[in-house]
Amino acid sequence: YVMGPLAAIAAGYAANRIFKSLANAVGANADWSNGLQGIGTGIGVGATLGFGFPTLMGTIGGWLGTTAFLASTGIGIVVGVVVTLFTSSTTEQGTVVYYCNQWQPITGGKNCELCNNKEVPCSEYQCKSLGQACNFVQSDPENKGEPFCYWENPDDIDAPIIKPNSDVLTVGYTYSDPEAVSPPDKGVKINTNKGDGCLSPFSKVTFGVTINEAAKCKIGFDKQTSYDNMGIFMGGTDFPRFNHTQTLMIPEINQTVGKDNFVSVSVRCQDLNGNSNPSNFVFEMCVQKGPDTTAPIIYETSIVNGAKVPFGVANANVNFYVNEPANCRWSFADRDYDKMENNMTCATEGSQMNLRLSYTCSANLTGIKTAEKTSYYVKCQDLSPQNNTNKDYYLKPEGYTLQGSRALVITEASPNATTIYDSTSPASVTFNAKTLGGTQDGKAMCFYREVGSTGLYTQFDNSDYSSNTHSTIVPFENGEHSYSIKCNDRGGNSDTQIINFNVSIDNKEPLIARAYYEDNQLKIITNEKAECVYSTSIDTACKYNFEDGVSITSYDQINHLAEWNTDEDLYIKCQDVYGNQPAKPNECSIILRAQNRNNL
Repeated sequence: YVMGPLAAIAAGYAANRIFKSLANAVGANADWSNGLQGIGTGIGVGATLGFGFPTLMGTIGGWLGTTAFLASTGIGIVVGVVVTLFTSSTTEQGTVVYYCNQWQPITGGKNCELCNNKEVPCSEYQCKSLGQACNFVQSDPENKGEPFCYWENPDDIDAPIIKPNSDVLTVGYTYSDPEAVSPPDKGVKINTNKGDGCLSPFSKVTFGVTINEAAKCKIGFDKQTSYDNMGIFMGGTDFPRFNHTQTLMIPEINQTVGKDNFVSVSVRCQDLNGNSNPSNFVFEMCVQKGPDTTAPIIYETSIVNGAKVPFGVANANVNFYVNEPANCRWSFADRDYDKMENNMTCATEGSQMNLRLSYTCSANLTGIKTAEKTSYYVKCQDLSPQNNTNKDYYLKPEGYTLQGSRALVITEASPNATTIYDSTSPASVTFNAKTLGGTQDGKAMCFYREVGSTGLYTQFDNSDYSSNTHSTIVPFENGEHSYSIKCNDRGGNSDTQIINFNVSIDNKEPLIARAYYEDNQLKIITNEKAECVYSTSIDTACKYNFEDGVSITSYDQINHLAEWNTDEDLYIKCQDVYGNQPAKPNECSIILRAQNRNNL
């Protein structure tokens, strides 16, 4: 069974398409893609002319070490094999970094006017969201005193001017040789004050720039072609400002970005109108040659040295941040590195450098004692042939320490099991708490939240880790209330208490329940505790101040006794313990006149 030339061409085209699909699937570059298509066409034409189309897929299958049936039912296996053939020897590793920066308006100010002459007056937030160069005035004399948004300096076409900032340069370093950078770029060298001026590998250096106007700045390694092509904001912020600062970890010679033993950092900036530098401002640094003779340095730890540990916690996972790739160990005693019993898990690849520009070594520190200080001795050995080891344990003389603690307890929490009376709505209720124990003899910060709520706790106003007594004022309406009081100390200890209380708001004036004769006196009974006064002036009647009235005797603030006076009217006002009295100043609680007993 032999097919003709046309069939052979068709089969060759089909094989060409198959191999093109495989090239796309495995991410082959243009050269590999063309090569694969050529292989496909050759196999297709040759196999078809010699053996027919069914044999074509069998030939491909045989070449790939599989059966004709499998090869003719799909390209999945072919893809797998081609991936192995064409990518196994060209594997590359890299680091992809994602930046979460705050949203920024567009550059310039062509849209500033959109904020004006609207039904709703323009606000500063609205104005500055329309463009980075939009400026806002609250009251513009030329716009009838209304808020106004305008484009500041619309004719600006000049790029920011960059100068090195000596104020932020790491102590012991200097800027020098401003002519060292080849035109059109400008810049400086960063030198140390020692030897040849080159920087030590794995050292940190901080440098910065000052700008003649607010601008965003980016950095890149080697020469950069434009601001837009640079991906790293200087100092990690994309907020426009006049000063920008950057800290770098100096790499080893074999990791140096640039030529020979030089590191080159390019800076370009963009102002609010979108004008960016046409050339780079370059910081050049040389890295010391020769063998690594310096021991690793532990810059900081994830849990600060001497930190308080919560009650009941016997272990702590701690990260130690080292300036260079190294292996670290720890022990309860000050021993040589080789004799330390406990290994750490350490990042040793350049791609594993963290955002602190250091390498992380993690340890699970055990044996933390309750209410006692536990010391841990840490040493690190770098990966150089010299096996440099820090000869002193971390932070002499005690090493790295963690302080165990006792439990934190809320000994008092109020109000609880009581009723709060007030005359205003809402009522002001004072929460009080007292704490004991923990990491600092009861010093803690307290919070409150309604029982059953899933929201966040609210911090007490007067609570800041400086005292063991805490208070705050909370507004409440009438009714029963149940709240959770939670206190935390700096070591992570916490305790919670539930308080239950009732709020009764009385904003009504007291009422006269009864008034009658008793033992030659006028007896008045009020419906609540109150103080009563009277006036007998017909001219003023009820139009007198409570303070100007004549006090009526009372022995329990409920029962009140006055003289049985049949000659005058008594204009009586009563005020309860919350200050509630008749709402209007010309009103009385009651007007009474005693009658002659002989006429009854």
